[in-house]
Amino acid sequence: APTATPAATATPSPLPVPQVAADDIVNVRSGPGLLYPVIGALQAGESAPIIAQNAAGDWWQIMLPGDVSGWVYAPLLSASGDLTAIPIAANIPAPPATATPAATATPLPPAGPDFRIVARRLWGVEENGGQFVGPSVHCGGKHELHIKVIDAAGAPLNGVTLRSLYDNEEHISGEKGPGIAEWILYAPGNGVRVVRDVDGSDASSDAIDAPTDPRKIANSDLIAGGFCNDDAACNIFKEALGCYGHYSWEVTFQRTH
Repeated sequence: APTATPAATATPSPLPVPQVAADDIVNVRSGPGLLYPVIGALQAGESAPIIAQNAAGDWWQIMLPGDVSGWVYAPLLSASGDLTAIPIAANIPAPPATATPAATATPLPPAGPDFRIVARRLWGVEENGGQFVGPSVHCGGKHELHIKVIDAAGAPLNGVTLRSLYDNEEHISGEKGPGIAEWILYAPGNGVRVVRDVDGSDASSDAIDAPTDPRKIANSDLIAGGFCNDDAACNIFKEALGCYGHYSWEVTFQRTH
């Protein structure tokens, strides 16, 4: 009798190896946390295989060229592949201890805030949607606050939480572009500070004041924006409440470590 030929068994296709891809430059650290030193970076457009994760699942261990491993903060990157197969890393070393000054050393000054304001600018008349008609200023209709957050090296930093001072509205850097967050300003203005770093830890910062009441705006800012030409003209402009409620600001916060 003819011998039956066994049916071919389909071999399942292996799932893709987990990978991360960077949309912007992202620091690579020696361990899962900001207390670990930076050992490299993924540039925008670069990818790397994921080899492990921490127990919380918010840091990934990746393999860099040269068989060097490092850690990246997961919310800052895109991931693909079989993420369910990523193992939990074992024996993660503790972060380096901070050196303690000797008893005889001069006490160190108090540490500064985690984020500093390094740039602040009032938008000009035309930039804010206004125009000049002869010597007169016709006010624009915009009233916005654009904040950019950068790291210590000057690269855009996504995932930082900022909070307004007067209504506690929170935004995350990166929502409106690399490192960018945005508020709509209502008269008489608002202020903003950083409250959490990219890993969710509390952060301290300078506080920015972004008024839309001309009486609270320095003459130097009004002159730079073209709203008036000198102190005398600015004082008259303020008394008339010129462009009240219609001013926009740009501010940059930089992480200090």
